[in-house]
Amino acid sequence: MKTCIIVLGMHRSGTSALTGVLEKLGLELGSELLPPTPENEKGYFENVKIMDLNDRILLDNNSLWSDTEYELTINENLFDSYVKQAKDILEEEFQYSKLFAIKDPRLCIIFPVWEEALKQLNIQIKIILPHRNPFEVAKSLKTRNGFSVEKSLLLWSKHFYHAEYFSRGYERLFVDFDTLVNDLDTQVKSIKAFVGLDKASLDDIGDFIESGLKHKNISYENIKDSIPAFVREIVLLMKEHTLNETSYKVFDRLREELLASINIFHSQDVLSDVVLYKELSLEKTRLEQENQLLKKISDVALLDAEYYLEKYVDIKNAGLDPLKHFVENGKGEGRNPNADCEYHSIDVRGVVSNSEMIYAQNKELQKREQELNQKVIVIQDLEIQKEQQTTQLQNKAEQIVNLQTEHETRVQEIQEL
Repeated sequence: MKTCIIVLGMHRSGTSALTGVLEKLGLELGSELLPPTPENEKGYFENVKIMDLNDRILLDNNSLWSDTEYELTINENLFDSYVKQAKDILEEEFQYSKLFAIKDPRLCIIFPVWEEALKQLNIQIKIILPHRNPFEVAKSLKTRNGFSVEKSLLLWSKHFYHAEYFSRGYERLFVDFDTLVNDLDTQVKSIKAFVGLDKASLDDIGDFIESGLKHKNISYENIKDSIPAFVREIVLLMKEHTLNETSYKVFDRLREELLASINIFHSQDVLSDVVLYKELSLEKTRLEQENQLLKKISDVALLDAEYYLEKYVDIKNAGLDPLKHFVENGKGEGRNPNADCEYHSIDVRGVVSNSEMIYAQNKELQKREQELNQKVIVIQDLEIQKEQQTTQLQNKAEQIVNLQTEHETRVQEIQEL
């Protein structure tokens, strides 16, 4: 029976390092992997086809990987289509692989699609959950994406709790990024045993995993009590290396606290920045295509620029662009664009060229782009307001927790009296 190792973890949490180790141990990752970048010089070890499908699923359902909304509601009419596409990728990429791995942080959110595809193909599922100090993740995201600490912690929490919940019922292993870097032999032994590759060689792994691989380091001792419990308590479990032994009840309780925070964070009347971003991207693409097409048009609106300026001295003396003037004003005024039109007494007001149509479309698209840019500015302002609201709500939540603690202490004192 085939086995798929699914790596479920948040961006910047050691998922690439872990999947690189799996590749060194002999697991197949597919035909085309995302190439290295300055942010990940050793590579991402993400299958491009899997990542592309995951991105399409998110966009189709008005989401992005950076969306802090907790739940992703996948269109029921599209779910089966996504599963079929996932199955096609798995069969194409891993038809002859007995043991393989797939990794993409988006899998934390889109897991049900791939779970169903693997089940239909009768492929066994095992899950490895790499984790990292969330404040290191937040620092890394601030450097790479410019995200605030509050947004980064919400994103980390969303991915962590999704991965934990979806991995229930399967063989799973939590892997600490710090341990992977600082105690490689111990961590790799547990990974080998979990995967079932006890005889695999470790020769190449030592060169791949090195202390310099981890650039952001924040001590667990620096975590303050004021941090929300759904982050703070998980950090303590990471520090004690007890995530693998933690009960579902603990995770459920903390996830409920996270959901309450996110629900407050998101107001129903806030504009969907994802939808508007998608709209703007499409309009910009169309505008670029129209501009390229405009450059290729040969008839240039039937205009002979040299003739036009010599014929209409007022245009020449005013220093106006002949094409722009003719399209916007001259044609409507009955001015001839070239000598042939003058010689044959052609009324150009009844003639419409390709260039003119595209020029008009281009002007309209420019206008719409300006309007959309204004919407983006509004969205950015809303994002800032949401972050400020989140900070205020977190402060209020901390105050409530403190008051509750004080109340419980007083009750206990009264009972002792």
